[in-house]
Amino acid sequence: MSHTRSIYRQRQYTKRFRVLEFVYPISSLYGPSIWVPDPYGLKGKVQSVNPSWGVVAFDPFVPRGLGSHHIAARTMGILAAFVVDGTMLYGSATTPIELFGPTRYQWDQGYFQQEIHRRVSVVLAKNQSLSEVWSKSPEKLAFYNYIGNNPAKGGLFRAGSMDNGDGIAVGWLGHPIFRDKEGRELFERRMPTFFKTKSITSLRSNLSSMGHVESRVNQQEPPCKAKYSSTLICCLVRTSL
Repeated sequence: MSHTRSIYRQRQYTKRFRVLEFVYPISSLYGPSIWVPDPYGLKGKVQSVNPSWGVVAFDPFVPRGLGSHHIAARTMGILAAFVVDGTMLYGSATTPIELFGPTRYQWDQGYFQQEIHRRVSVVLAKNQSLSEVWSKSPEKLAFYNYIGNNPAKGGLFRAGSMDNGDGIAVGWLGHPIFRDKEGRELFERRMPTFFKTKSITSLRSNLSSMGHVESRVNQQEPPCKAKYSSTLICCLVRTSL
């Protein structure tokens, strides 16, 4: 749906510049001017008209209102295109998350991922199991953090055709938990919106080494050559449910 807003924004820009072009032939700057008839249609002639910015411009029979109308429409249309640009990045009341999905700003900031980790930490503090923790996490929240909902990717991560909804996520099976051979939990580095492809990178969870690359699934190098290959590091994964 974010692509729909992008198309609408481009349409606004293009249309408003074309609207401004209509002012030139009306005012005879670059064109044949406009046919101006008399009230009885007897003595009409081609003449240039200057834009009028007074109340008289609201009269539909005054030719001078045409130029001012197109200039105003062009200006307001460009402003509307900037508003559409802003809603693409930050969202608005007319772009609910349930319909349009996460915004670019929410994805880049890890908005939903942070909320998931906050909820998990609160429940883990009550000495509950991971299965109980993730069972209490809303599926919709996990779905918003799903890579297929990356607003810059569109349908890139959907498997198969779009016929009859094929390839679209319809349910949540559980949260994958990655651990190294020493039992330390690893977290995946989320995919930014600037790249089409990215290696899957796992980071250590303890605060003393947070941000240290622990394992990678590299898309360019064979596993035997990758220094932090998940195969060589013996990275294990299991689901919470």
